Amino acid sequence: MVIVMGYIEKAILKHLTESKATDANPQKVMASEVWEPGYPQLHTFKTIDIDEGQTSYIIPVPGKLAAGTSFGAANVTYVDMTYNTLTLGNPVGINLGWTREYLEDCKWDALAPQLKEAGRSIEEKMFADVLSAMDTACTSNTFTLSGTVTWANFCTGVGKLAENDFKCDIVICHPSEYMELLQLQQFIDASYMGSDDPISTGILKTTLGVTVVSSSKCTDGKMYFIDSSKWGAIGIRRDRKVEEYSYPDDNLYGIVASVRYGIKVVLEKAVAIGSK
Repeated sequence: MVIVMGYIEKAILKHLTESKATDANPQKVMASEVWEPGYPQLHTFKTIDIDEGQTSYIIPVPGKLAAGTSFGAANVTYVDMTYNTLTLGNPVGINLGWTREYLEDCKWDALAPQLKEAGRSIEEKMFADVLSAMDTACTSNTFTLSGTVTWANFCTGVGKLAENDFKCDIVICHPSEYMELLQLQQFIDASYMGSDDPISTGILKTTLGVTVVSSSKCTDGKMYFIDSSKWGAIGIRRDRKVEEYSYPDDNLYGIVASVRYGIKVVLEKAVAIGSK
């Protein structure tokens, strides 16, 4: 549910009249979902919605079975299924504040653009945390990129996942590597692109069933080849919330936009990392 932005302004103005100058603590109301998703690269990944009361989430890890040549228990190697624990961290957010004079004099919807920017900034940090988690956990499936990314480099990354029976469907790279890929005739067919949409959005759907995502959150000289359905999980406990507050003594009124989430790499072989 998305609440009309004007409601938040009215709620804050209500605090202006109800709060007393002697208040030692900020006035608060129940958190509400108010901002729209603002960093499209993050939404390339799947997320798990977790109940508000939980602080962790159990992620099952399938055990691979070695198939036998004929039917019979002795011809199949059984491996117990294990699990990983996804821990949900503290809320990450941004404070937005205004003075009484600003709120009273402003005649347009001041909160709408600020809330959208807050959401983009928070989600951008979440996306960077995904890459950081992969850097830490996925150290056994790496390879070297050439000075300028080649078609062979791209195929090597996709093949690294295929060697472990995973399917690469996402490649994340820095804008400089993104532009190098665009110069490879083998990589892209201009007639298939059809427009400049992939250039402006930084998301290019291309050959081999792979979607390439360009983000400045990726380190220059590095590319991530990912099976998005197998690599791990992003757990969101509190999604897109805003809490209002007022500090009358300091003439400060505003909101805190925040989200609580956790990131866990489960199958490290579902990620291959190429570096220059």
